[in-house]
Order: sequence, then structure tokens, then C-alpha cells
Amino acid sequence: SGMALQQSGTKARFARAQVLAWSGDHAGSRRAYDALLVLEPDNADYLLGRAQAWLWGGEPARALADIRAARAVAPGYAALDEL
Repeated sequence: SGMALQQSGTKARFARAQVLAWSGDHAGSRRAYDALLVLEPDNADYLLGRAQAWLWGGEPARALADIRAARAVAPGYAALDEL
């Protein structure tokens, strides 16, 4: 059950990172994604989320770096085609 607890905690942290971005706290969102990416550096959802936070925060070049990283780890990921 330790793994299940960790997974639910990670889901909650992912949701919080998304909410921070949507509410305009782009720096807070990036920090939340940074922490998630320490745990799972190849997670395309986290990379894309951080890219969105960079983009909404006015830093498209940094967003592009995260999008490229997401494409490298998940080349068939459908959400990448929407960017």
C-alpha cells in the first residue's frame, strides 16, 4: 500500500501543479513540476505541464525545451501533436 499512497500523493501534486498554472501562478507551478520531475524525469505529462507553465509565463524558449524533452521520451504521445 506504500506504493499506492505514493501514487495518490503524486497525483495530488500533479493536480496542484496544474491548478497553479491555470490560476496564474506560473512560477509556483514550475516549482511543483520541478519536484515531480525529480521523481519521474521521463514523465511526458509533467514535462508538458511545465512547458505550459513556461509558455503562459511568457518564456516560450524554455517551453520548447520541455516539449522537445517530452517528444524524446514519448514520441507517440498524442497531446504533443496539439502543440
